[in-house]
Amino acid sequence: MDRYTPDSSAGADNGVPEVHIAALEKKIAMLESRASFAEQQSKALEVALESARAGCWEWDRDSDTIRIDRQWAVISGIVPGRFDALTLEEWRELCHPDDLGTVAKSIDEYLNGNGELLEFELRVRHDGDGWIRVLDRGKITRRDPYGKPSLLAGSRQIITDRLDAGESRAKKAQEELQALIDHIPGAVYHIDMAGQTTIRSSPPEFLKALASGHQGTPLFNTLSMIHHDDRHMVAGAYSKLKEAPQSRTLVYRIVTPEGGVRWIEDHMKSSFSDDGLFSGIDGLLCEITDRINGLEEAQRLESQLRKSQRLETIGTLAGGIAHDFNNILTPILGYAEMGLSSTGEEDPMHEYFAEITQAVERAQKLVGQILTLAGQKRVRPCL
Repeated sequence: MDRYTPDSSAGADNGVPEVHIAALEKKIAMLESRASFAEQQSKALEVALESARAGCWEWDRDSDTIRIDRQWAVISGIVPGRFDALTLEEWRELCHPDDLGTVAKSIDEYLNGNGELLEFELRVRHDGDGWIRVLDRGKITRRDPYGKPSLLAGSRQIITDRLDAGESRAKKAQEELQALIDHIPGAVYHIDMAGQTTIRSSPPEFLKALASGHQGTPLFNTLSMIHHDDRHMVAGAYSKLKEAPQSRTLVYRIVTPEGGVRWIEDHMKSSFSDDGLFSGIDGLLCEITDRINGLEEAQRLESQLRKSQRLETIGTLAGGIAHDFNNILTPILGYAEMGLSSTGEEDPMHEYFAEITQAVERAQKLVGQILTLAGQKRVRPCL
């Protein structure tokens, strides 16, 4: 700024007192000093905002325009100089659509007198396809004649760079972990110190109806889904787990709301704090009904096989006895027939030989039945 230096001679010719001229020079010097200081302050503020990665904005509610500075444009991914002011619609297009509802609520609450400072976080578009998280702060700087806010001014500051890089990777890892947990063929659960049970995975089919009714309920109530013959065993296991860090695996039955019975394999592990205090039980419930049914079927088939083997053994033994018995009967029958042929009907011995013959023939029929049951052919041994 060029400093104005009045000509004293001209002042004298024009009749202006020199004291007035000196006062005017002093006033001009003071204004120049203030202008220089204001310029320095403006540059310092600009540097400070840039160092803090913050920008300034001013929202004129009468025209619904938002005036921005260079640093605000840089933060929001706008080419500096492209916009000096944004319409409200252009400002919304830079914001993440999921955050607009929360932002609008914060602004409404502030304008209605709730709070001395407007403050909210949101995600804004950056470089076309990325998002960063920023913090906006502002205050009312002007009101209309009716007392309604007409002008707000504030700042925008970056909180975290590039959600796509760090946060999205963390979110993706969390989603992958949850997907892995949800695909476990069972139910991951946690029981806290108060005995509250929480299902941490997507409940499998066998537990969906039960989980909706028992999730977050006390342990003893949760035990109500367990078959009454198995409750004492499960409650005892939980008591042991609370005494010291350990792992246990139990197999028990649960009763479905329809009255059906399912077999469960429960893998449990207790955890304790550094002070040695019980902090909870983590576990995995797996349905093993098909496995149990398979084992029962295998046991039934094994029992049938053993029974069949016993019958086969008995049949073999019976067949051997029958053969031996038949060999004993054969000579008896032969001698009885010889006695019949050597005596007449009037001879008393004839009737005795006839009775012996009939008895032997009945015995041989019984031997034949035993051999048939034993799966052997009847063989008439030769004398």
